[in-house]
Order: sequence, then structure tokens, then C-alpha cells
Amino acid sequence: MLVSISGAAPAIAVPALYPRIVVDLPGLTPQLLGIATTAFFALSSVTAPLGGRLADRLGGGRGVQVSAAGSLLVLVAIAVAPTPAALLAAMTAAGVVHGFGLTVSSLALSSALSGASAATQFGIKQSSIPMASLLAGAGLSLAAGVSWRVVLSAFVVFPAAAWGLRPPPEVGGRLAVGAAPPSRHVLNARLVRLLAVAALAGFGVSSLATFGVLSLVRSGWSEAAAGTIYATAAVVSLCSRVLVGAVADRRGDSAIAIAGALLLAGAVGFGLLGAGGRAAAVVGLLLAYGLGWSYTGLMMFAVARANPGRVARATGWLQAGAAVGISAGPALFGLVEKTADPGAAWWTMAACSGLAGLLAILRRGRGVAGRADASVVADPTRAERR
Repeated sequence: MLVSISGAAPAIAVPALYPRIVVDLPGLTPQLLGIATTAFFALSSVTAPLGGRLADRLGGGRGVQVSAAGSLLVLVAIAVAPTPAALLAAMTAAGVVHGFGLTVSSLALSSALSGASAATQFGIKQSSIPMASLLAGAGLSLAAGVSWRVVLSAFVVFPAAAWGLRPPPEVGGRLAVGAAPPSRHVLNARLVRLLAVAALAGFGVSSLATFGVLSLVRSGWSEAAAGTIYATAAVVSLCSRVLVGAVADRRGDSAIAIAGALLLAGAVGFGLLGAGGRAAAVVGLLLAYGLGWSYTGLMMFAVARANPGRVARATGWLQAGAAVGISAGPALFGLVEKTADPGAAWWTMAACSGLAGLLAILRRGRGVAGRADASVVADPTRAERR
């Protein structure tokens, strides 16, 4: 989880701290912020599948240390960026590190899983984004008057800790985790469908990360209040990710269906954000972030379970699909906002989240979300014996 927080921090903390950053870097317009976020996730989408192959070769332990070192360097580069151009360049580099870090953390986790609580543990691992949002929101509400550079610099604790900690022992062993027959392809029709779900969902969640706090401020909330609301939504999302993981552990065939229901709830939240008003903005953010962004652990769990021996590669492809939507989301939001208004932009995100939820619920294949035992993730050789 430390690696995931480290990788996600730039894309979450920079937009959340934008009201404070723009005072120091007045040339950083909302459009440039959208470009920076788009560059982050675009590079992440390219890096994730390639990083999955590298992660399978390095193994979880070494991969975690490489990723942590990269995250520390880019966080420092962002915190000391003297110009908007320098910040944009650092965000681009951070996207590369993030794509690799996600596949590495999935591999390290799957190598040390307890099968009885696999989905719950993936939910905890995927709680890195709400944790980063919680810390960024706390920085806005509690550290009033403190420079954004100081708040952002505090995040270097996470990659430093990840680099220094000893990785957990691998249950199945590195050879078991990476022992997939070369003739079997990871990218199949069912995984492609989940890539489409992840891409559609990504439009909304990235727009939420980029423009959520700004939308609260525009609706009439103060900067400090917006930070508190954003942090509260992050807590709700963090708790719901763990809770829905526990539910999926009890009902092994329901991971993708639960993810679809969460995306539909998120669509309602985006619609409320588009409706405008102080109260609607708060409820909308809590729904869109607290529930609508809680599907990621379930998706990772389902894909890892269906691809024993190729966990890093398969989850890398899933992350690439998500990053396509995530990288394009802020740009699409900004385009709709410019040609129409912010309400129309949020309604567009509601449509994307709703389509993703329907696709997940109406066409959940047994190969990805079926009744395979969750312990297959912990023991990849079990799938080969079947």
C-alpha cells in the first residue's frame, strides 16, 4: 500500500492543492492542470503493461524498491518545481513511475495473499488513492497558511518507508507467481471487456480527482471546508473498498457485479454534482467518490484471480485500460465545461460511469468474475492442477 500511495500522490495531491499552488505559480491555469493530470495517466497507461513484464522478471520485493526510489525522486521534483512547465515535466515522469508501481504492488500482494481474504486485501491495497486524498484534504483544512510545497513534501515519507521495509514473504514463491505457460495469452475477450469497463469508469474518477475540490469551492464552500469534505469522502471510499472486498470474499462470484453497482451509485453522485448547489455538491461528492470510486480493488482481485502466474501482466493491462479513460477524463471535462458549463461536464461523467456499471453487471463472464476459488491467487499452481 505504501508503494501505491507514493505513486498516486502526485495525481491526487497536486489537483487538491491547486487553490494554493496557483498563488505560488500563477501561470498554472486549470487547463494546464488538466494537461498535467492527463500526461500523468497517459504515461501510466503506456507503462503499466510494459511494467508488468518487468515486474514479473524482477519479482515483488526488488520491484517495490525500484518503484519506491522513483516515487521519492518525482515527489521531490514536483515539490521544488519553480515553474508550471517544470511541474508538468515532473508530473509526466511521475506517471511512468505510477504505472510500474501499480503492477509491482499487485504482484507483491498476490505473492503473499491469504486466500480466505484475498478480495479484502486487494481492497486495502487499492485504498491508496483515498488515503492520498485524505492526506491532501487534511493539508488544505488543517495546514492553513502552510506552503503547498511543505504539504506535498510530507508525502516522501511513504516511498522512503516502502524502500526501507522488508517485503513480505511470498506464499507461492516467485517461480510459482511467474510460472505461466508461454502459449497462454493474458489479453482475452473477457479481460478486454473489463478494460472497457475500467476505461469508461476512469473518465469520471479522474475528473473527480482533478476538479472535485474546485467544484466544491465554486458551489460556495470555502477552501478549508472543501478540503474537509474531500477528506471525508476519501474516508468513506477507503472504508467502502475494504467492506466490499469482504463481501466479495464471502460471495466469490460477485466481485464484478458489486463493482458495477458501485459505478451506478457513482453515476448518481456525478449527476448531483452537475445539479449544482452546496448540499447537492456534498452529497454528490460523497456518492461519486465514496462509492463510485470503490470498485478498483474488486476489479484487480477478479483479474488477478483469473490469471494466476501472470498477475503483474494481467493487472498491468487492466491498469492500462483504466488509464486510457483516466488520462482523457480531465481533458473531456474541460472541453465540455468550456463549450457548455460545469453541470454538463459532470453529467457527461455520470453517463460514462453509468455505462461502465451496466457493462459490468449485464455481461459479467464466469472466466473473470466466476466462481473460481479466491485461494487460486495465493496458490497459482492450483489453477494449473485443475
